[in-house]
Amino acid sequence: MFDHLGSYGFLFLDDIANAPIQLRSTGVEARDSESYYYDNTDREFLYIFQYTLSGVGYYWDGKKLHELHPGQAFFAKSPSPSAYYYKENGSPWKFAFATFRGNSMEDYYQKIVQERTDVFTLSPNCSTIRSLSRIHSLAHRQEITNPFLATSLAVELLMNLCIENTTSEYPPLVRHAIHIMENEFSTLNGVEEVAARLHISQSHLCREFSSQTGITPIVYLTKTRLQHSANQLLKTSSKIDDIALASGFSNGNYFAKVFKKYIGCSPKEFRNSPEISWDNITL
Repeated sequence: MFDHLGSYGFLFLDDIANAPIQLRSTGVEARDSESYYYDNTDREFLYIFQYTLSGVGYYWDGKKLHELHPGQAFFAKSPSPSAYYYKENGSPWKFAFATFRGNSMEDYYQKIVQERTDVFTLSPNCSTIRSLSRIHSLAHRQEITNPFLATSLAVELLMNLCIENTTSEYPPLVRHAIHIMENEFSTLNGVEEVAARLHISQSHLCREFSSQTGITPIVYLTKTRLQHSANQLLKTSSKIDDIALASGFSNGNYFAKVFKKYIGCSPKEFRNSPEISWDNITL
């Protein structure tokens, strides 16, 4: 994801008047100069979502200064008493971003940042960041050619951010378990390892996790592994056994059994299906 540096703007002359949501720009940049400084106080009406890929950036929310490390994002609006910038620290700040406008954006902004800071942590594998990556890839290939596609992509990203932002409302125990499973699914020794690292029993973890999310931790871990494996089947020519191991399954046979149970076909059938031509899949 995010293989190409570049910024892309959208000014569609055939957009509808007073559109509720507009995708204004997107891009991936690497900044290594302190001349990169945006003060939002007097900027145009705009909403900015920016996700750190590597290095460190800084965001002032009007009251507090935040260091933005890999995996951290901010969602800001302008004009507002906020700013974001780079400070020399030896390595560039690489980030992906998207900006938005529209009559409905304030409602989404308030929904996403309500009762919390506008700085948060997101897994590289989460739906929001995959949406951001898809927007950037399509823009890089010059395939966002009309305002209606642009708006649908913007809405998808915002909906994912609204959904995933609800995980911040989970108790710390559940948030920690989700973080472990989403970031270490390939090497985890099952839910028992998650419970051990949280210093609780497996039954306690299952009870707390299920009461908050509606599914068991084993189902959550399995879906995370299947999502990774499905995207690898679509995007790479790696052997199915290798994908199984890299996704956290013990062997190819077990992977094929689980895959068919949840997806409805074998990994090979999924990869070769002419009906599946997506860049990415979300389970």
